[in-house]
Amino acid sequence: MKRLSRATTAVDFISQATSGEIMISESEKEMRREAVEYAKASVGLEGITLSDGLLEIADKYIQGLLTREEFTKEYIIAVRAGV
Repeated sequence: MKRLSRATTAVDFISQATSGEIMISESEKEMRREAVEYAKASVGLEGITLSDGLLEIADKYIQGLLTREEFTKEYIIAVRAGV
């Protein structure tokens, strides 16, 4: 996975829009996409296929609609609910 330098990450990572909506850079979206694809491949090796509901949560995270903390919380709730 491509890593950004600390300086680039600090400038490029996440900024708050005036509306309060989280905005992330294209490079952050790509890093998130790569992380999700890696995780999908990893669990796939164990014979696990993620449900559409879990993939939707992951997509919201990739698009910057969820912070890492929000993603984790939604994911845990969904897994416990059997999504």
